Amino acid sequence: FNDKQVEQHFELKSWACIDQIPNFRELVGKVFHSVCRKPWQDYRTEDLQLQLREAVDGKRFLLVLDDVWHDNRDWWLDLERLLRGGKQGSKILATTRIICHGAITLSLKS
Repeated sequence: FNDKQVEQHFELKSWACIDQIPNFRELVGKVFHSVCRKPWQDYRTEDLQLQLREAVDGKRFLLVLDDVWHDNRDWWLDLERLLRGGKQGSKILATTRIICHGAITLSLKS
């Protein structure tokens, strides 16, 4: 993550600790906080989504989702839609302790 080549390749790098989130709003909030470096709790869900989308649009980004516990495919597809505006070559990497989560992968298409 802090490798010089990684830093040169990605315009935006972000690390979000996801752990046991109760809902999609908190997932978006944690990603928003890691990308925008602002607290998310006072924002409406729609505003979080809009600002997150604007933050990644046109940028090649690396987003690490650390310690993912949930396998709600709809959440991940909705998150992928929010991040779709990233430049080609953007990556989302998820870490998890739960083996079955390896089946949830997303491909960003620009």
